[in-house]
Amino acid sequence: MLPRSARRLANLESSGIFPAMTRRFAALALPVIAGGCYRYSAIAPAAAEQASEVRLNLSHAGSLALVPTLGVSTAAAEGRIVRVTDSAYVLAVSSTLKRTDENPESMTRTVWAGDSVSIPKSAVASVEQRSLDGRRTAVAASVATVLGVLAARLIVHSVGSSGTESGTGTPVVTP
Repeated sequence: MLPRSARRLANLESSGIFPAMTRRFAALALPVIAGGCYRYSAIAPAAAEQASEVRLNLSHAGSLALVPTLGVSTAAAEGRIVRVTDSAYVLAVSSTLKRTDENPESMTRTVWAGDSVSIPKSAVASVEQRSLDGRRTAVAASVATVLGVLAARLIVHSVGSSGTESGTGTPVVTP
């Protein structure tokens, strides 16, 4: 026969509490960790190099010229520079930012699969480089640590208080 604490843990695992708690923790922590660590900083267009992660902000004329490739109302394209030529950036596009019809200042993000697109330099109003933001990374790591500690405490508390003293709980069958 299993010790009482092992029976409690087995009951919790079979009840599905752990997977639900794990999903909730991931749903809270992952966006904070993934989205909070990077920022875009303006750089000189000549400083944009192959393999760097950038956001190419399009001019109004550039946006209109690229409608067949990037779609209507595209304000910027984000991705990794594949190649830089005298006249264009070849970008493995990870997403585009589009102006909304209701509010021209508001943007929506469209995710791409990394398709290579040639964007003429004349269509680009400014270039921003993606880089790790140390302060945001520290905050995100701290939040993730606190959430992890709270989740662990909740699990330990649930394991410690879920069993019954009389032994009339759900039996655990062991092979």
